[in-house]
Amino acid sequence: MLKLLQVQDSHLADRPPSRRTGTYAEDILVKMAEVSELAHKYKVDAVLHAGDIFHQKSAYRVSHDLTNRVLSWVADLIPSRLIAVPGNHDIKDDSLDTLYRQPFGALDSMPSVVKFQPYKVTKWKDIVWLVVPGVSKVPEGVWESVPKELKEKYLTVILAHQPIVLDDRPYPFDVISWRQIVGKADVVLWGHKHAADDVFYSPDWNGEGRTVFVNPGGISRCSVAGDDLRREPQVAYIELDQATRKVSVEYIKLKNVKPIDQVYLLDEYQAEQQKEEEIDTFLESLTETTFDYVTLEGLLAEINNMKDLDPEVAEMAHKLLQEA
Repeated sequence: MLKLLQVQDSHLADRPPSRRTGTYAEDILVKMAEVSELAHKYKVDAVLHAGDIFHQKSAYRVSHDLTNRVLSWVADLIPSRLIAVPGNHDIKDDSLDTLYRQPFGALDSMPSVVKFQPYKVTKWKDIVWLVVPGVSKVPEGVWESVPKELKEKYLTVILAHQPIVLDDRPYPFDVISWRQIVGKADVVLWGHKHAADDVFYSPDWNGEGRTVFVNPGGISRCSVAGDDLRREPQVAYIELDQATRKVSVEYIKLKNVKPIDQVYLLDEYQAEQQKEEEIDTFLESLTETTFDYVTLEGLLAEINNMKDLDPEVAEMAHKLLQEA
């Protein structure tokens, strides 16, 4: 029985992303410490990080102190090993050749890190593994690279940082449908999509076989918009039984998670949202307004006569007209 703990998209950064409070890095490190505690509690063989350990793609924007704290976290996991796939934020210029210059490359110095070569089929702990990093274009044939004889003999796992989706709705960017990789492995564990998906036990698609898809979602909450305001960071506890070929998955919600009003600058965000709405309302009003003046001075005077217009919006309209 192989026991695993899956975590992903920690997006550690020295400087907080937009509208996050100044404790951003500390908040994530606290959650990573809880991951370490869970690893010891469940006596897992390995913690899997499915990509984007760091947020900044430029190495010079990541301090040595933050990198060392990640290495200390890896040491705290022992006796559990760490298996990590580089995400798109862990490399620069969409190139794996930059890894050795990135903070992610420092993981190679840790003896407890299991070092899988990207795209290379590897057997570890009687499980066959394939690691697919977060590059924009996966080389042709990678998903099909696990030989049939290995799939028949061993449980196979794909650990990826890719935009895999489990629904059929259209997306404004390139995605990988589960149908493209179903049957290529017994289990697909992936990061990149910060919102979690329910564990998906796929049907047999076109005779390709069945696959368990696992995406517990990111533990960071980088963006103030959309799902990040609602979701609860969690990890996945996974058991792989080679003898029975049984796969068990349980999502575990992290406890050391602050409420959103303590991690986001919500007042600032709401004020900006309100200002944007007022600007949109003002622009719409222009299409319904007939001006008696066509000169710049006349337009500015007409704006001044709009009694319900927020002063900041009026000031912005003045500035834009004068710069036009």
